Amino acid sequence: MQVVKISSEDEAWAMLDAAIKGQLPGPAEEPIVLDFDKWLKFAIHLPGTPVDGSITPTMMEAFVELQKSIYRTYMLISSETNDLRFLSNSQREKLEFRVEVREGSSDYSADFTAILEKMGLEALSKMDSKEVVITVLGLALIFASVYAFKSWLNYRTETREKEIDAEDKKEALAVARVAIEANSENTRILAAAIAARPILQDVEALVEPAREKLIQAVGHEGGGTLNGTVVSSSLAAELGSQKRQQSQEVLIKGNFRVVRVDTTSPEGFRVTLAGGPADQEITAALTEYLASTDHREAIRRAEWDKKPVYVEMTARKLRDRIIDATVTLASDVPDSLESTVVADPA
Repeated sequence: MQVVKISSEDEAWAMLDAAIKGQLPGPAEEPIVLDFDKWLKFAIHLPGTPVDGSITPTMMEAFVELQKSIYRTYMLISSETNDLRFLSNSQREKLEFRVEVREGSSDYSADFTAILEKMGLEALSKMDSKEVVITVLGLALIFASVYAFKSWLNYRTETREKEIDAEDKKEALAVARVAIEANSENTRILAAAIAARPILQDVEALVEPAREKLIQAVGHEGGGTLNGTVVSSSLAAELGSQKRQQSQEVLIKGNFRVVRVDTTSPEGFRVTLAGGPADQEITAALTEYLASTDHREAIRRAEWDKKPVYVEMTARKLRDRIIDATVTLASDVPDSLESTVVADPA
């Protein structure tokens, strides 16, 4: 096992770029463990708070949302669901971060180092070295990178600029966007990482509500600095008017190949299926009822006999990925049924 120390954000971007290009150090088959050396922090500075060292309920709510995004990311990476009902109390405790409030100021800092290193260790059993490095560095940069936050904020500002009609607001947003313009090379690297590991796009979507609440909280305090980026109260208010992308409920029907079955999952029974109408890999839970009936046996037979199984499942489609899938029916394949996807099962 090879331990690779990442001592700064710049080193993280360089290593991520190398991983995408297949230029990792050491033998390809050797597992890699990432050591982040305590730099993975999200920092906030509020210059206009009336009481130093204080924190408002709005800011606390934003940090709670950030904690939820950590939980959901862990579930997505480990079980391909962001349903927190299946996260145990011990897992929650291990994934908690602490917010440091500096004495005599209104500076807040959340340290993600131990959490991301834990995710990296758990990923070793499920991914090869390249996948581990791209996934874990991608997570680290999405949560704590100065450049990644700037890139997201720049995108949101540009999107809002296109949505509104008032010329004075357009001009103000254009000025703000120039001020927060992100590093184009790092933006390219993150886009390449998402292309290599599409699950990172889902993580960005999971983190978005926390970013929005943090901006809202800073706006309520009269503006401040979020991870090195100055956010004025007027910019925060304008971005708060923007609609967030929602996931789409879908019903999936089709013939699938059983990739693996996991009976150790907190849900009790999870199956990873490949194929179907979109020719993709989906991990789904079985409802409590199905897990103890003929539906489960149909999946088992398909796994043992290496034959397809007909499955119906409900899920959510977030951008281009299927998440939170639940099997509602599984049976031996009837020849007459074609694979289909139907949006909005209701």
